Amino acid sequence: SVAVFTGSGALFPIPAVRSMALQGAIFVGMSSLAIIVIYPAVCQLA
Repeated sequence: SVAVFTGSGALFPIPAVRSMALQGAIFVGMSSLAIIVIYPAVCQLA
């Protein structure tokens, strides 16, 4: 994981691009987590 962040830093030397990529990764992670948590509950209600 550290190597991935280091590689990302090398690929995105521009702070703004790196910040956007980080926010995108966090958004995707949170969305995936929300789906994993909410989906079973919706199935139980249905």
